[in-house]
Amino acid sequence: MSDPRFVLLSDLHAHPWSAFAQHTGLQNTRLRRSLNILGASLQRARDEDIPWVFAGDLVHTAGYALNTVLSGVTQVLHDYKDVRKIVVWGNHDARGIGGLITIDQTVFAALAHAVPMTVLDPTVIPKVEAGGLTFAGAGYQPHTKSLIFPPPADVGIYHQTVRGSTTATNFELEGDLDPQELLARHRLSIVGHVHHLQEIDAPLGQGILIPGSPEHHNFGDTGDHGWWVITLPEEDHSDDCAMGLGGGCDCGAAIDPDLEFVSGGSPQFLTVDTPADIGKNDGHFYRIRSMPKGAVLPDGVIAVAPTPTTVKHRDLLRGVTEVDQILQVWLSTQAPPKGADNAVYLTAGRELLVMQDPTQLRDVRLTQLRLYNFCCFERENITIHQGVRLIQGRGRDFTSNGAGKSSLIGEPLYWLLFGRTTKDLAAEDVIRWGTKTCEVSADFTDGEDLLHVWRRRGPDGHTLEVTSAGVAWEATSVTEMTTLLGHYLGITPEIFQNLAYFSQEKLLLFSSATDGQRKDVLSDLIGLNGYQDASSAAQAEVSKQDMERVRWDTRAEMLVKQQDEAERETEAHQRASDAWEQTLAQWIKHSEVQLEDLLATNILVSEHEAARHIHIGASAAALVDHYTTRQATERDAITERVRTALLAEHQQKLEALVSKLHTQSISAGAGFPSLTSAQQAVTKLPQHQQRLTGLEEQHTQDNQDRTDLRVAQSTLESTLGHWRPTTLNLSGQLAEAEAALLAGVCPTCQQPVTDAHREQCLAPLRKQLDEAKAQCAAHEAELDGVSARHQVAEETFAKSATALQERRTLLARLHRTAELVQEVAITSAEITHTTDATIPKSLLAERVDYQQELELRAFQQKQLARVDLVRQAIEERHAARAVAIDEAQATLNRYHAEQNPHTALMQATRQAAGTAAQEIALAAVALEEIEVTIAMYEYWRVGFSKQGLQSLLVEEVATRFNASRADIFPLLTQGIYDVQFSTLSTTRGGELREKTKFVVYAHGKPVPYNSLSGGQRRRVDIGIMLVLTQSVAQWMGVRGVLGLLILDEVFSFLDASGAEGLVAALGQVVEQIPTIFVITHDTHLQAMVPEIIQVEQGADGISHIV
Repeated sequence: MSDPRFVLLSDLHAHPWSAFAQHTGLQNTRLRRSLNILGASLQRARDEDIPWVFAGDLVHTAGYALNTVLSGVTQVLHDYKDVRKIVVWGNHDARGIGGLITIDQTVFAALAHAVPMTVLDPTVIPKVEAGGLTFAGAGYQPHTKSLIFPPPADVGIYHQTVRGSTTATNFELEGDLDPQELLARHRLSIVGHVHHLQEIDAPLGQGILIPGSPEHHNFGDTGDHGWWVITLPEEDHSDDCAMGLGGGCDCGAAIDPDLEFVSGGSPQFLTVDTPADIGKNDGHFYRIRSMPKGAVLPDGVIAVAPTPTTVKHRDLLRGVTEVDQILQVWLSTQAPPKGADNAVYLTAGRELLVMQDPTQLRDVRLTQLRLYNFCCFERENITIHQGVRLIQGRGRDFTSNGAGKSSLIGEPLYWLLFGRTTKDLAAEDVIRWGTKTCEVSADFTDGEDLLHVWRRRGPDGHTLEVTSAGVAWEATSVTEMTTLLGHYLGITPEIFQNLAYFSQEKLLLFSSATDGQRKDVLSDLIGLNGYQDASSAAQAEVSKQDMERVRWDTRAEMLVKQQDEAERETEAHQRASDAWEQTLAQWIKHSEVQLEDLLATNILVSEHEAARHIHIGASAAALVDHYTTRQATERDAITERVRTALLAEHQQKLEALVSKLHTQSISAGAGFPSLTSAQQAVTKLPQHQQRLTGLEEQHTQDNQDRTDLRVAQSTLESTLGHWRPTTLNLSGQLAEAEAALLAGVCPTCQQPVTDAHREQCLAPLRKQLDEAKAQCAAHEAELDGVSARHQVAEETFAKSATALQERRTLLARLHRTAELVQEVAITSAEITHTTDATIPKSLLAERVDYQQELELRAFQQKQLARVDLVRQAIEERHAARAVAIDEAQATLNRYHAEQNPHTALMQATRQAAGTAAQEIALAAVALEEIEVTIAMYEYWRVGFSKQGLQSLLVEEVATRFNASRADIFPLLTQGIYDVQFSTLSTTRGGELREKTKFVVYAHGKPVPYNSLSGGQRRRVDIGIMLVLTQSVAQWMGVRGVLGLLILDEVFSFLDASGAEGLVAALGQVVEQIPTIFVITHDTHLQAMVPEIIQVEQGADGISHIV
């Protein structure tokens, strides 16, 4: 059994095109080609008996599907009525106006009744099975919130934009569909809408295919175009998968879908630079960017081309846009003065321009716009999508006018940014009638950070808040915040109106403006005001340097006079200095002689004293040697003296031990008749310890008895605490009863009583009272017995405690006595040992050696002291001579250190002269630098002027205009009209002068603008506006102002071919500026642009998007 297959076609766009087409009706060549492709794809499905799948946009625009288109499409579909057809509608198939699209708003509402087909719709037919596969899908919805996802199926069919898909120029689209959402639902997801084929990354075994259109529809379509035969293989199961097929197999053995591409074979829309790039007639349609003089098209080639560029221009900037590059071009073409450093000039030029803080358009894009009570709108939240969108209106009083189309995008955005409207409405006029407060807020992004802007006007005043990346901006006023916002975005009111928001009046003004008016507009567009301010700043620097030059000249003259005076004073100080130097030389000579005499005497005396010191030292050493010899002969006598001393020490130790023993014996026998009785008492220590244990046990039992009796006593006291109040209470009750009975009333039954039964009434109370008294008496008697026993127990406990304490004291005393008896025994042993001891010979010898050492050391110290006395006397005399020498040297040094008092004065005047000379030289350098600086700033004054870089920048825009016009004018006018932007004109004398103008060509020949008809002028105006907008945006390196182009009622007087050309031209512009809003009620444009925002005004005057 073969794998499931199906045929896929998408984005057919059947339409009787006027551009590049022949014949009318069903014979229109471009419509016929589309119908042939439709038939070929159905024939393939019939031949293989497989389903035919269509992913939206069968016709070009549902509201403009002519009878010829519907009849042709219906006939082809009917011819293949046996083929299983599964379709979803596209945006061109539905005439939606911004809300939820249902099938009855699409061409398929009628076709499904005429031809069998399944229109997938999650709310009607969410899922079908055909050819062994399940299919689910959803038609186009203008808002993601309106899109309902179908249930999971093998194949999902949609007509939206997938996030991550790209345009033909590789611009990444935001997209409504998340690829992960598609992968979670389908093995293969097919998404129509984008016209060039591409695949989105998917895991093995899955796919997301954007099939593209089967034909090249217009310029901008690139790559291959055709239809598909798709095979969805069965997923194989890996043999080594441990989970098994029934266990949720995830073994990764899936197989990617097989995609067979079938080329549509339609002619391509190609863009070439010159006719020479075409080669031969190959059936394609060509757009030629430039036509050199004398160039001709190859025979039979269908092409549109601009008029050969004939205007004069200076291509000096060569496309550069960065400030440094522009300044370097000027430096290379207008060389600075000879010897000037270009790097210094470049730095000065850059600083001059940067200081002016020129407006630099930031590449940010509007993503969300919110209105509240602005003009005629109550509350609107508008998400800004990419692409071209029409804004139509239906007013309360008129068909289209007055619905508030202009107040939906352009005017609120202008008011949000600048706090005013283009029509200069009063502040309160922007607030919807009948309300007091209006608000406009918007979100902008540069691709990374989010900028939120919120402006409000109401009774409490005017406020503007801005947050960037979540951080609130700070400003002292709304005006300051508005300035900060404009500077951050790089947008001024002039830039916004000349580059983003166009009206009919603005177009006419620019096309028919004077040279000065055009220059002013271009100055606003490309930020020439900063260059003019830089030129003025350079002029201010020139004036400043002129004043500095005068100041330096005056100072130089004064310095020359100061130098002459200082030189005269220096000569006088020199003469006085010479006389002083001669006197000082005589004093120095005398001091040097005196110092030499002192030094010679010191040398002779020092030599004599050194010899005497050596002699004294030798004599002392000999005496020490003699003393050592004598000690050897006297050793026996010394030994005897030492022995006597040791015996005396031994005797002293023995006496100390005997005294210690006596003291210890007294302590041990204290409290006993004798030491012997104490020793005997110690032997009975175990019996005393045993007796102590018995006393402790008895004491514990006494304590327990005492505690038990205390508890019993407390219990009885508690019981009596109950009975005593009870007895008193009963006594009181009895007394009351007796009183009541005396009155003749029974206290119980309240009945009268007699004396006979009075006692009978009191008997119960008397009985209760007697019982209570008996209980009290019994418990009191018992309490008295327990209290007596408790008293005895307390006394017994006290006696046992006393006996226990006495026994413990006795035992502690016996323990101490035992320790003292032990010490007595130890001391007695030491006495016995000491008495029997003798003096060791080694100790005797050691003591003798020590004694002789002490005596020898004392003798040596005595001799050394005698030698030291001699040394001290020598040193004192030497020190006295040294003092005399130092004083003489100090005197000489003082003379040498004397400062010539005239030297400082001479140096001061000489330095003053030198300083004056240096400052004169500095003044000369400063004057030279001033001249260089003046030349540099004069250079940039001219360089930044209108005759300098400003003219080159205007020429750069003109050059880009002339190079880009081929993208717009051939499409817009079918090659009939062309416009060239000229910035130079030739005088009668043959000289070039600057003058901006637009030269209009009809069929290659220049024609006056005023000679054109209204419709012709409008096409020229539109073309100039679109080319200029695109050129300036390219030059600035941004995607337009906030990514927007708003065209307000500028497309009137267009026929069908003009509408086709305009839509094609806007398709080129939207590649540079991602979002274009067209405000119009032109029916031709309504037919060509399917994305429509419908504004309606209700009877209450409030407008809203329907």
